[in-house]
Amino acid sequence: MKNQENQAAAGTEFQAGGMSTNRNPGVAVKTAIYIVALLLAGAFLAPPAHALTCNTVVTTNTTLTADLICNNTWGIEINANNVTVDLNGHTISCVSDTGYLGSCQPTSDQVSTATGIATNSQSTGYHNVVIRGPGVITGFAFGISVAGTGIRVEGVTITGPSAPKTEEFSNHRGEAVGIYVFSSQCNLASVGGGGGVTLLYNEIFNQGEGVDLSGSCALIGANFIHDNGEFYGGWGIQVFGDPINPSRNNIIYDNTIVRNGVNYPTVNTLTIPNAGVIFGGGDKSTVIFSNNISGNCGYGIFMQGAADNSLITENVVVNNGTSSYGGQCYPASTGKYFDLAEYNAGGASGNIWSPNTCKTESAGIPPGICM
Repeated sequence: MKNQENQAAAGTEFQAGGMSTNRNPGVAVKTAIYIVALLLAGAFLAPPAHALTCNTVVTTNTTLTADLICNNTWGIEINANNVTVDLNGHTISCVSDTGYLGSCQPTSDQVSTATGIATNSQSTGYHNVVIRGPGVITGFAFGISVAGTGIRVEGVTITGPSAPKTEEFSNHRGEAVGIYVFSSQCNLASVGGGGGVTLLYNEIFNQGEGVDLSGSCALIGANFIHDNGEFYGGWGIQVFGDPINPSRNNIIYDNTIVRNGVNYPTVNTLTIPNAGVIFGGGDKSTVIFSNNISGNCGYGIFMQGAADNSLITENVVVNNGTSSYGGQCYPASTGKYFDLAEYNAGGASGNIWSPNTCKTESAGIPPGICM
């Protein structure tokens, strides 16, 4: 009763069933305005759920409500800053009568640009874009293609058709990339890693390359990158720049990178060998630590072509280039490939090789690094 009196004094009277009316219209108006403001704030903060179609351009936060099946075309293009695309557990897939095993990945004599999710292909990219799982992107030539600063790809599964292993040299997949970062840019707060493009907790398999990075201040961590290979080769992570615009200040840590590459005889004449992780063409000041890079065709970690001033430490890099994996890898002669390798002919120098768990190293690696 005392509680009711106190509330009545504040302008509220109790009615049957516990409902009340307010005797002060000013209080009612303020309450209504407050409720409307909360509803409007929720509308702006929550990504709207969209029933999308393929070849959709999005400029606002978007949450998928259904799977997408694209017929030899793109999925979603992000064309603005500050956009989140939430897969919300759904799958974006691409099919083609002429692609590799019915997908939009090319065969070894084809070229395709079909992409699952991409930021608009401008050189500067966008800012503060998030592509979030859980969800699956499958069958595209490029699963995700991004550029800019503050870009984040997290918790996404990117895959394609499994390469048959019933006979030797049966993988005729053309160039297909899980995540292609064609421009990752530093900002003043991000020098030393991160701030450009961040790739976390993704799984990438059945591509030609897991991650292809051309940029700086990227952070690639805690991804599972496995079983990637194409007719002309295969890599878990490839980091390349050029002498004018080198890739700098990237961090690669805590990834599991296994069973990538093919080592077919056709790739042995190429300048880019198969590897779990490969650096070249002006990559500088990268930190590679605490990764498991094992059982890949070709090299484990390979530094070449002006890749310098990087730190390679505390990785487990074993059993690379030594197994055929039931037809995935072309058997290599003993001593052709190494767990750790550096070749100075292209300018690789100044790298800091700290102790790693490994078995074999090339002549360019300081003694005592493999433990």
